[in-house]
Amino acid sequence: CMLYIHTTGKLAKALKLKLSPAPDPYHIDWVDNWYGNVLDVGLPLKLLLLTNAETRYSLIHPFDPRDDLNYIVEIFRVRLRVMTESGV
Repeated sequence: CMLYIHTTGKLAKALKLKLSPAPDPYHIDWVDNWYGNVLDVGLPLKLLLLTNAETRYSLIHPFDPRDDLNYIVEIFRVRLRVMTESGV
């Protein structure tokens, strides 16, 4: 499973990431192809909005830019696994 999250410039800046070219979408399984954005709602924590590229199903996750990127991705993988196993 090759999870790929297309990030907005705003999210890349918050995570201090360098944007790289996206892989060919035909080589990514639909369930692993997501878009990510960060939303500032005026609280100490921001919200991470993840939307599936195919289904437009979205997940919202509390987001602290100080969190480790691997931790954020692992939490998303767990939520994604729970979602797919429950048939959502």
